Amino acid sequence: PSHAEGFGWPIVEAQTCGCPVITTDDGPMNEIGGPVTRYLPRLQAGDDIGAWAAHGAQVLAEVLDAPEEAAQRRSAAAMAWASRFRAEVAIKGYLRVYQQVLAAHGLDEAALGAPHVREHPLTVHALGPGSGRYGFHPGLKPWLLTHAHDYDLTVVNGLWQYHSLATWRAYRELHRPYVVFTHGMLDPWFKHHYPLKHLKKWLYWPWADYRVLRDAAAVLFTSEEERRLARESLWLYPAREQAV
Repeated sequence: PSHAEGFGWPIVEAQTCGCPVITTDDGPMNEIGGPVTRYLPRLQAGDDIGAWAAHGAQVLAEVLDAPEEAAQRRSAAAMAWASRFRAEVAIKGYLRVYQQVLAAHGLDEAALGAPHVREHPLTVHALGPGSGRYGFHPGLKPWLLTHAHDYDLTVVNGLWQYHSLATWRAYRELHRPYVVFTHGMLDPWFKHHYPLKHLKKWLYWPWADYRVLRDAAAVLFTSEEERRLARESLWLYPAREQAV
C-alpha cells in the first residue's frame, strides 16, 4: 500500500474499474478512498513489520474470500464513489480559482473562456537547457518580463527549482498575479525520509520558495489532506491555500 500520495489517482482508477482497494489510513488516502476502501495502519519506524504484514494478509484474504453478492455490492459502491472524481469537475475548480484571481486583480476573467484560449494549441517556448538540478537559466526572468502581459494568468507548476523563483522575481516587478500548483512537493513525508535534502531546502527556503508562496495569489492542492499536511513541512509557511 502507498504511504504517501499527493492526490491518489491509483485508488480512483482501481475504484473506477470496480476493483477492491486496500491502502494505508494516512495522507489523502482516507479522503480519496472513502468508505468503500479497506485501510491498514501506516507502517512507522520501529513497528513490527511481521505483524503489520500478517494483518495486511488477513485483510487481503477477507477481501478475496468475500461472498459473490457482497463483492458485487462493494464493486458497485466503489464505482459510484469514484464517479465524483471527474476531470471536468477538477477543471471547473481550477478555472474558478483562476477567475477569482483575475477578478481580484482587475483583469478580464472572461478571457479564460474566450475562443482563442479554448481552441489554440499549446505552445512551448524553448529557452535552452538550465544549469544543474536547480535548472537556473539567466534568460527566464527577462523572458517573463517581456511576455508576461501576453497571458491572462501564470500557473507555476512545482517548487524547489529556478522556474518558481524566476516567476516571483519577474512578477513582483510587474505587479501581476500568479498561482502555484504544489504537486505534493510540500508533503512532510520528505522531511522524515530525506532529512539531509530537507536541510538543504531549509537553507534557501526563506530566500526563495517561501517568498514564492507568500506572494502567490493562490496555492493549489488536490485534496484537503494535502493542504493540511503542507503546513507541517516547513516553518514560516504563508499561503493563500485552495483545495480544488
